[in-house]
Amino acid sequence: MVLAFLGRKEKDYNGPLNSVMDAISEFLNSMVLEGLVEEEKLDSFNMPLYAPSMEEAEAVINAQGLYEIIHIKMTEVNMDNIQSGAKVAMSMRSVFEPVIVGHFGAGIVDELFSRIAMHAAEHLVKEKTKVHFLAVCLKKKEQM
Repeated sequence: MVLAFLGRKEKDYNGPLNSVMDAISEFLNSMVLEGLVEEEKLDSFNMPLYAPSMEEAEAVINAQGLYEIIHIKMTEVNMDNIQSGAKVAMSMRSVFEPVIVGHFGAGIVDELFSRIAMHAAEHLVKEKTKVHFLAVCLKKKEQM
C-alpha cells in the first residue's frame, strides 16, 4: 500500500501549512463582514488538518503494528516554481473544496478561491515557500 499526504519538515507545527490555514480563515472572516457568509456558519466550522513529520508518521505506523514500512520519503516542493497564484489556489481548491462546500455551500467557493489566488500571487513574490509531502510504502505484516 502506498500513502501520500501533506507532511512537515519542522518539529514545530508553526510552518507554511499554518499560513495557508490562516489565509483561509482570514478570507472567511472578511466574507462574514461583507455579509457573504453567515457568522454562525464560520463559528461552527472546523477543518481537521494535521501534517505529521516523518518521525511522527513512522511512530504511528509502528505503534499500530499491522504494517511494515518498506520505504518512507519526504519530498519538498518549492512553491516558487508554481508561477501564479491561480495555480496555487487551484491546488488548494482540489484539497479543501469538498469541506468548504459541505459546510458553507457552493455559493462562496469561487469568491473564496479567487481571494486565495490573489493572496498567493502576492505571497509568492515576497517569500519563498516550500510544501512537504510524505510518501510511505507499506506492506501488511503476516498474521501469527
